[in-house]
Amino acid sequence: MPEYQFEVPPTLAPANAKYWRSLSISTNAAWFVLTVRSRDPQAVPHTFLLAWDVDLVHVIKSRDVVIESLMFVAQHVRGPNRGWFSQQVREIWEATDTAEADNPCVVLVDENGLDRTGPFMDFTSGIVRDRLVARVGV
Repeated sequence: MPEYQFEVPPTLAPANAKYWRSLSISTNAAWFVLTVRSRDPQAVPHTFLLAWDVDLVHVIKSRDVVIESLMFVAQHVRGPNRGWFSQQVREIWEATDTAEADNPCVVLVDENGLDRTGPFMDFTSGIVRDRLVARVGV
Protein backbone atom coordinates (compact mmCIF):
# COMPACT_ATOMS: atom_id res chain seq x y z
CA MET A 1 0.00 0.00 0.00
CA PRO A 2 1.58 3.27 -1.11
CA GLU A 3 0.65 5.10 2.10
CA TYR A 4 3.15 2.91 3.98
CA GLN A 5 6.09 3.66 1.73
CA PHE A 6 8.99 5.23 3.61
CA GLU A 7 11.23 7.65 1.76
CA VAL A 8 14.93 6.97 2.34
CA PRO A 9 17.43 9.60 1.18
CA PRO A 10 19.08 8.52 -2.10
CA THR A 11 22.52 8.64 -0.48
CA LEU A 12 21.47 5.90 1.96
CA ALA A 13 19.50 3.62 -0.37
CA PRO A 14 20.60 1.50 -3.32
CA ALA A 15 19.33 2.66 -6.71
CA ASN A 16 15.62 1.90 -7.29
CA ALA A 17 15.16 0.52 -3.76
CA LYS A 18 11.82 1.05 -2.04
CA TYR A 19 11.25 0.90 1.69
CA TRP A 20 8.04 0.23 3.62
CA ARG A 21 6.93 0.86 7.21
CA SER A 22 4.37 -1.92 7.06
CA LEU A 23 3.66 -5.07 5.11
CA SER A 24 0.90 -7.61 4.83
CA ILE A 25 1.81 -11.26 5.12
CA SER A 26 0.31 -13.32 2.31
CA THR A 27 1.14 -16.73 3.73
CA ASN A 28 0.99 -18.58 7.02
CA ALA A 29 4.42 -20.07 6.30
CA ALA A 30 7.53 -18.96 8.16
CA TRP A 31 9.26 -15.66 7.40
CA PHE A 32 12.94 -14.90 7.81
CA VAL A 33 14.54 -11.73 9.16
CA LEU A 34 18.12 -11.55 7.91
CA THR A 35 20.57 -8.79 8.89
CA VAL A 36 23.83 -8.60 6.94
CA ARG A 37 26.61 -6.10 6.37
CA SER A 38 29.50 -5.94 3.97
CA ARG A 39 32.88 -7.02 5.31
CA ASP A 40 33.82 -3.36 5.91
CA PRO A 41 33.48 -2.91 9.71
CA GLN A 42 32.10 0.61 9.15
CA ALA A 43 29.35 -0.62 6.82
CA VAL A 44 25.72 -0.04 7.70
CA PRO A 45 23.81 -3.30 8.27
CA HIS A 46 20.91 -4.17 5.95
CA THR A 47 17.89 -6.13 7.12
CA PHE A 48 15.75 -8.19 4.75
CA LEU A 49 12.42 -9.94 5.23
CA LEU A 50 12.31 -13.11 3.15
CA ALA A 51 9.40 -15.48 2.63
CA TRP A 52 11.20 -18.59 1.35
CA ASP A 53 14.14 -20.47 2.80
CA VAL A 54 15.62 -20.98 -0.70
CA ASP A 55 15.70 -17.19 -1.15
CA LEU A 56 17.53 -16.95 2.15
CA VAL A 57 20.22 -19.33 0.87
CA HIS A 58 20.43 -17.48 -2.45
CA VAL A 59 20.98 -14.09 -0.76
CA ILE A 60 23.70 -15.51 1.46
CA LYS A 61 25.50 -17.35 -1.35
CA SER A 62 25.29 -14.47 -3.84
CA ARG A 63 26.80 -11.77 -1.61
CA ASP A 64 30.08 -11.39 0.22
CA VAL A 65 28.56 -10.39 3.55
CA VAL A 66 28.76 -11.02 7.27
CA ILE A 67 25.52 -12.41 8.68
CA GLU A 68 24.89 -10.44 11.84
CA SER A 69 21.62 -12.15 12.72
CA LEU A 70 18.97 -14.46 11.35
CA MET A 71 15.61 -15.19 12.88
CA PHE A 72 12.60 -17.08 11.64
CA VAL A 73 9.05 -16.15 12.56
CA ALA A 74 6.58 -19.01 12.25
CA GLN A 75 3.14 -20.08 13.41
CA HIS A 76 2.57 -22.94 15.80
CA VAL A 77 1.04 -25.69 13.68
CA ARG A 78 0.82 -28.41 16.32
CA GLY A 79 -0.22 -28.50 19.94
CA PRO A 80 -2.30 -26.12 22.04
CA ASN A 81 -0.29 -22.97 21.30
CA ARG A 82 -1.54 -20.59 18.64
CA GLY A 83 -0.03 -17.51 17.08
CA TRP A 84 3.42 -16.58 15.88
CA PHE A 85 6.76 -17.28 17.58
CA SER A 86 10.37 -16.52 16.69
CA GLN A 87 13.70 -18.30 17.03
CA GLN A 88 17.24 -17.13 16.40
CA VAL A 89 19.15 -19.23 13.87
CA ARG A 90 22.79 -20.30 14.33
CA GLU A 91 23.46 -22.33 11.13
CA ILE A 92 22.02 -22.68 7.62
CA TRP A 93 22.41 -25.99 5.76
CA GLU A 94 21.49 -27.29 2.34
CA ALA A 95 19.99 -30.73 2.93
CA THR A 96 18.16 -33.70 1.47
CA ASP A 97 14.90 -35.22 2.61
CA THR A 98 15.36 -39.00 2.46
CA ALA A 99 11.67 -39.37 1.51
CA GLU A 100 12.20 -37.01 -1.47
CA ALA A 101 15.87 -37.37 -2.42
CA ASP A 102 15.42 -35.43 -5.67
CA ASN A 103 13.94 -32.42 -3.83
CA PRO A 104 16.66 -30.47 -1.96
CA CYS A 105 15.67 -28.55 1.16
CA VAL A 106 17.08 -26.13 3.71
CA VAL A 107 17.72 -26.89 7.38
CA LEU A 108 18.12 -24.13 9.94
CA VAL A 109 19.72 -24.93 13.30
CA ASP A 110 17.96 -22.80 15.90
CA GLU A 111 19.40 -21.22 19.04
CA ASN A 112 18.63 -24.41 21.00
CA GLY A 113 20.57 -26.60 18.55
CA LEU A 114 17.41 -28.08 17.01
CA ASP A 115 17.07 -28.67 13.26
CA ARG A 116 14.10 -26.92 11.61
CA THR A 117 12.83 -27.22 8.05
CA GLY A 118 9.82 -26.82 5.80
CA PRO A 119 7.31 -24.05 5.33
CA PHE A 120 6.43 -23.94 9.05
CA MET A 121 9.96 -24.54 10.40
CA ASP A 122 8.95 -27.86 11.93
CA PHE A 123 11.48 -30.11 13.62
CA THR A 124 13.24 -32.30 11.08
CA SER A 125 12.76 -36.01 10.54
CA GLY A 126 14.55 -37.98 7.84
CA ILE A 127 16.59 -34.97 6.74
CA VAL A 128 20.30 -35.30 5.98
CA ARG A 129 22.50 -32.20 6.22
CA ASP A 130 24.56 -32.01 3.00
CA ARG A 131 26.47 -28.74 3.03
CA LEU A 132 26.91 -25.90 5.49
CA VAL A 133 25.87 -22.62 3.87
CA ALA A 134 26.76 -20.29 6.75
CA ARG A 135 27.09 -19.80 10.47
CA VAL A 136 25.40 -16.76 11.95
CA GLY A 137 27.42 -14.19 13.87
CA VAL A 138 30.80 -15.60 12.87
